[in-house]
Amino acid sequence: MSDGDATAWRIDAGAGLPRTGRRRAEWRRFLANRRAVIGAALLVALAVASLLASVVAPHDPDRQRLARALERPSLEHPMGTDNFGRDVFSRTLSGGRISQLIGLLSMGVSVVVGVVLGGAAGYLGGRIDTVLKSICFRGKASHAGARPDLGINALNAAALAIMGINAQRETFRDEDAVRVHHILTAGGHSVNIVPEDVRMELFARGRSLEAIRDAAAKVTRAVAGAAQMVGAEVEIQDLPGYLPLVPEQVMATLFRENAIGLLGGDQVLPGGHVAASTDMGDLSHLMPALHPFAGGYRGTNHSRDFRVADEEMAYVLPAKMMALTVVDLLYGDAAAARRAVESYTPRMTKADYLAYLRGEAPRQRPRPASASPCPSAGCCSA
Repeated sequence: MSDGDATAWRIDAGAGLPRTGRRRAEWRRFLANRRAVIGAALLVALAVASLLASVVAPHDPDRQRLARALERPSLEHPMGTDNFGRDVFSRTLSGGRISQLIGLLSMGVSVVVGVVLGGAAGYLGGRIDTVLKSICFRGKASHAGARPDLGINALNAAALAIMGINAQRETFRDEDAVRVHHILTAGGHSVNIVPEDVRMELFARGRSLEAIRDAAAKVTRAVAGAAQMVGAEVEIQDLPGYLPLVPEQVMATLFRENAIGLLGGDQVLPGGHVAASTDMGDLSHLMPALHPFAGGYRGTNHSRDFRVADEEMAYVLPAKMMALTVVDLLYGDAAAARRAVESYTPRMTKADYLAYLRGEAPRQRPRPASASPCPSAGCCSA
């Protein structure tokens, strides 16, 4: 989990350098390149003409004149006509306008989808606390073979960041069960170009908000330091993930008794700490909740060899255990359910939880000393 919703740091690793002067020099170098200026001017002229196609185009782009099909370029038809006698220049301008509108629409859809998915990632929250970090290293492109000295290698910054994160692992306490794992989602555009835009996504997990905030701060320092080492810029965005699971003990005890009744005592074990996560953790911070696990599968989670090996154990028996637990909770005027509610102490109030999602620092109540892990049936944990 993070200490804030969509908290973003923008770290300019080149702070103090004459960036304004460097940009002016690059602009002067561009203006001194006649081919670059001519090319840019033609692109701008074509873009403007396409946007104003209905005014600039000399002919109706859809008008067909079969008698004038496949004419050569002329003053009347600068690019000639097609096999239906339509003016090719007018159709080019009209098609350019449509292409630009499609591009703008695609960018707009991408922004909307990105905002929605990012908001969902920050708002849906799970059993072990997590923070989702979205990291963007920005360097400077140059020819990797001819003039790498003119570039700033953003991929090197990412590699150093990974090394820095690994160097922090020995500082994570075993009892906090901190896990930090990451992937590169973009590593450059071409092998002969110094990478200037490198993206990384990272999950940090832990048993408590305090542990994960400590880990997240160390990751941020490692990432920022790596960018400074190569002179790159880096942008880090944090989104809240899942809260740790806090099983309610009245329900956990009833479920365990029912599981033993169906499977036998040697087949029911305490679940212990699990490094996976679901949004049930968020619910367990606000209301009594239980998330037991059952076996019936083989292989490793999230891998190709994961298979259901025992459908009875995987589907039927867990449903029976849950149904029996519900009956026990509601039996005798719901005495057990009332006891569960009365003995439950929320770790967060609604206001705390909403403040947490909005990026404000929530107050976390200590877990009762009597709490114990939820049971796991079938000698397996998910």
